[in-house]
Amino acid sequence: MATLAALTAMLVGITSSPSAQVVSIAAVVNDEIVSAYDVRLRQNIVLSSAGIKITPDALRRNKAQVLRTLINEKLQLQEAKRLNVTVSSAEIERAKRQIEVQNKLQTGTFSNFMRERGLPEIAVIAQMRSEIAWSNVLRRKVNPKIQISDEEVAEVFARFAKAEGLQERQIAEIFLPVDTPRQEAEVARTAQRLIGQMKKGAPFTAIARQFSQSNTASNGGVVGWILEGQFAPELEEALAKVKPGQVTEAVRTPEGYYILFLRSVRRVGVADPMDAKVTLKQIAVPLAKNAPRDAVQNGLETARSHATSLRNCDDVDRVAKEVKTPGSGSLGTLKISDLPEKFRNIVGQLQIGQASSPIRTDQGFHVLMVCERVDAEAYRPTEEAISQSLGEQRLGMMARRYMRDLRRTAVIDLR
Repeated sequence: MATLAALTAMLVGITSSPSAQVVSIAAVVNDEIVSAYDVRLRQNIVLSSAGIKITPDALRRNKAQVLRTLINEKLQLQEAKRLNVTVSSAEIERAKRQIEVQNKLQTGTFSNFMRERGLPEIAVIAQMRSEIAWSNVLRRKVNPKIQISDEEVAEVFARFAKAEGLQERQIAEIFLPVDTPRQEAEVARTAQRLIGQMKKGAPFTAIARQFSQSNTASNGGVVGWILEGQFAPELEEALAKVKPGQVTEAVRTPEGYYILFLRSVRRVGVADPMDAKVTLKQIAVPLAKNAPRDAVQNGLETARSHATSLRNCDDVDRVAKEVKTPGSGSLGTLKISDLPEKFRNIVGQLQIGQASSPIRTDQGFHVLMVCERVDAEAYRPTEEAISQSLGEQRLGMMARRYMRDLRRTAVIDLR
């Protein structure tokens, strides 16, 4: 394992002069230091996780928010210490294993993965420790205060019963608090930078994990399914302007700035036709993407001939055995939404035993047939799911207030 000095030289660029090797202080939080070294290590994690090249400009632009995140983590660790809340080695090992599972790695390869990615393991584990400590604090101090009554659940359940056809949206969030007017401009700039990074391809989940100050950050910002109309008006207005897969602009609320990611939508009490499961068979006519025009025309005519000859799924099996082209035959059973986008609407409109018109892809022409269809059931939440959702929303609100109070009572000296 690299020594601390070696890591410092590699990641912070320390020179050999004695004065350069003095660790500078970035902030003092209730008499505890956050060093410039800590900031630089975390910047490496943040930029690497988001797929952003580590350059002097990128380091400069992300420094303020990374420092802000580290200050919050220091406050969380201090609160855990005050409450005698500890983080066990077993909890750290479970967190490592979770990263291994998420990245489809073998057990025990966490350290190798960190080295291969160029990530400072010491800083990654420090971040794990603060996340686990804060989660344990919330479990002890906040969770016991969350009481969801039967009346609250019944009220939401009744609202869903009357909401047939309304949208329910799967949402993820990034929350950046503004505690004092002095922070307004800096936090607003940070929000715009994060949006800019995501527009350039940085994953929302990675940005949320590193920058969001909500209790959902460790889960990539995932909030869950929320019925339209349940958010504050300013957030509802922002969500109305985006489509699934898109990110809202930064939205100012009384607590700070929110950036929301609309993951997907569904309608209450209405089955999504794209969730239907179909058993598919096909006849494939292989053709190169850049095939000459006459070859494309011949391929199209062959595919049309197959399509007109198919009357049922047994015919597909018979023709597949005759032509013996790669991909011809059964495609198995799968959701329509899991099909390539070019196939979805066509398959969704096919009757059982009806052959599609030839579909052109980079691989050639495809004639599809639905042999069996199982329509999706309309979604209606259970009382248990409603209770859990209400509890998670309340936990998020109380956790944000808890952190706000810790920040307001802390003595923080920025250097």
